[in-house]
Amino acid sequence: MDSQSSSHLENYDNEVQNLRTQINLLDGQIVSLLKDRLNLVHQTREIKQIDGIPMHSIDRESVVLKNVTHGADGLTKQYLQEVYQNLLEVTRRVADQKLGPISVD
Repeated sequence: MDSQSSSHLENYDNEVQNLRTQINLLDGQIVSLLKDRLNLVHQTREIKQIDGIPMHSIDRESVVLKNVTHGADGLTKQYLQEVYQNLLEVTRRVADQKLGPISVD
């Protein structure tokens, strides 16, 4: 391998490493936000449980999906819907483990 190829490979490796570092930082922020979100879900479910309100609202999920896809420049509606449908499903499962199964309205 000549020095020009080696230099190009080094630059490529550095650029990729820098991008991966940025991704890792974003992943940390996402995890922190997911933790905050889950805590709020637990608080909401506790209030609903006390008041005898159904835990799961299909209407609320529709609103969440609509909110996250509105004005999301640079991301497709399908991408966000898939991410959030998975997030909502996993959140329900985790919340169920803490407070028991949900009722649906």
